Amino acid sequence: MVLVLATPLQAAPRADPPRDTTSAGPGYVPALIPGAGSINGIACPGAGRCVAVGLGAPGLAVVSNNWGRTWRRVSTLRTVFGLAAVSCPSLSDCVAVGMSTNNGAVALYSRDGGLKWRLGGLPRDMYRLETVACADATECVASGTVGNAELPLILRTVDAGARWTAASGGARCLEFAGLTCPTVRECIGVGNGDGAGLVDRSLDGGELWTTTQLGREFPTLLQVSCTTAKWCVTVGQYQSLTYPFLRGGIGVTTDSGETWTFRRGPLASSIVLRAVTCQRDLCVAVGDNNSVLQVAKSTDGGRIWKRLAPTLKGNFVGLSISFSRDSEYLVGGTLNAGRKGFILRSTSGA
Repeated sequence: MVLVLATPLQAAPRADPPRDTTSAGPGYVPALIPGAGSINGIACPGAGRCVAVGLGAPGLAVVSNNWGRTWRRVSTLRTVFGLAAVSCPSLSDCVAVGMSTNNGAVALYSRDGGLKWRLGGLPRDMYRLETVACADATECVASGTVGNAELPLILRTVDAGARWTAASGGARCLEFAGLTCPTVRECIGVGNGDGAGLVDRSLDGGELWTTTQLGREFPTLLQVSCTTAKWCVTVGQYQSLTYPFLRGGIGVTTDSGETWTFRRGPLASSIVLRAVTCQRDLCVAVGDNNSVLQVAKSTDGGRIWKRLAPTLKGNFVGLSISFSRDSEYLVGGTLNAGRKGFILRSTSGA
């Protein structure tokens, strides 16, 4: 399962010549990705294979065969402007979504672990797709917008991305910022609507959705990840009634998203948590305040967090995170206001 932060696709300025000069804190190895205006999503299905997608010319896809130590760019269709998210439920099957060069949505699928990509069939008038989550090698859910009014729409596929159909609906999020499907029946999407953070959940594989509206202390949720079908963690922005400035916040559910317990995040008050990933009881969250990237870790499923040392300095636009192997993880993002896509690899113990 891969968890991806939705980063709205925008045209990137001409990238600087690729130079691996980014410096990171202890326990992390950084890399600039040649030709990448941004890295928006990462998935590591296993056996050393990791796939990352983002904005390039055309849409960017890079593949690693050694858990993110080195990367090589692979070819995508020339009609792809940029890719916002990727999910690889098996070593061979991957699905990526984003926007085409003619200002329409695009969904790609791969049958060889991200090396070659094909165009999936979408309903008409789709404007863009921003998130995708696959529960197994065949069933996936994606979200985006449709039409000139950019109305939210949820799509489903049962053939690993070759064909997509519109779900019946019921979700109230203006657009999912984060999406995960821990089982083929259960999916959770997070975002915002009506001035407050919203959690939409489905118990039938993404066809019908019900909504839990959170208090206005959480104006938006940005990502969600599940350790089991019932235990999930979400991160976003927190704003208390006595402290009106936005800061990072964390929510935990133990009943598949029906009820949530929220608390202020473990990082500095100016840090907004933007992405989280969990496996078993280990969760890692990443956030920034536009000038420094910081990481927090939990070993009890998101209840108690430890703040780690600052990892990277710069101006950040979007962040994504995925476990690679064991307790190691990869952080992808955009450095210096859309000019450089980077991938940060943790080393053992970080």
